[in-house]
Amino acid sequence: MMTATALEVLGEIVTVLRKRGQDPQQFVDIMTGTTFDSRVHKNYSSRLIAGSYEPGLTMPAALKDVRLALAEAELAGAPMPSVGVVRDRLITGIARGHGGLDWTALGLVASEEAGL
Repeated sequence: MMTATALEVLGEIVTVLRKRGQDPQQFVDIMTGTTFDSRVHKNYSSRLIAGSYEPGLTMPAALKDVRLALAEAELAGAPMPSVGVVRDRLITGIARGHGGLDWTALGLVASEEAGL
């Protein structure tokens, strides 16, 4: 779930930067060289920026995992609101015909919703 929420946030950030006329790669380079120096942030951010959504973990498969995590959280009585947002965004992506794409297409959904 941490990867799923990281992908959602990365997609949103890349979208905002593009909408503001900024280079998202510059931001990602700074962040992955400091605070967010993780494999997830480095690998997925480059795919998001390039618009490379070749399937690894498809959106429906990611949705299945997200739903399982939310079910466990519900049983535990522990809300996971950020994961609920990711679930909704995955459903949106699938509804838009992106079901065959990798879950990095969460960035595509963010871009589409921003009119890019």
